[in-house]
Amino acid sequence: MPLSALFILFDFVVHNPTHPETKSNLSLLGVAAGYFCRLEYASKGSLPSSLLSDFAAIARQYVDDLEASANIRAEVRDVANMESVLMQSQTMMGDIESRNPCSSVDSVSLNHSITAFHVPAISHLSR
Repeated sequence: MPLSALFILFDFVVHNPTHPETKSNLSLLGVAAGYFCRLEYASKGSLPSSLLSDFAAIARQYVDDLEASANIRAEVRDVANMESVLMQSQTMMGDIESRNPCSSVDSVSLNHSITAFHVPAISHLSR
């Protein structure tokens, strides 16, 4: 009975790694693996069943690898989205500068003028 449960859980985890109960199924696989290790220990090695514990390790590694690759894909997608937004904003700025009659103003001096503007702190005004 525990052997069929081990195979069913292993099959379910490998075929449905994103299922909400995958973490608990991996834990149950670990319990089944422990059972077979204990069985080998109790039989003093005459039933070499500890090899079945590798099924739990394989399933856990498979799920971990899928999660890691999903995280990498998400990070790559985020970087690509940020590059797209940056390129769109640069294009928009270029369009604005080309339509603006004041576009001949040097943007460096304009940025310097904006950053040089000082606003007094509100805490000084309340005294």
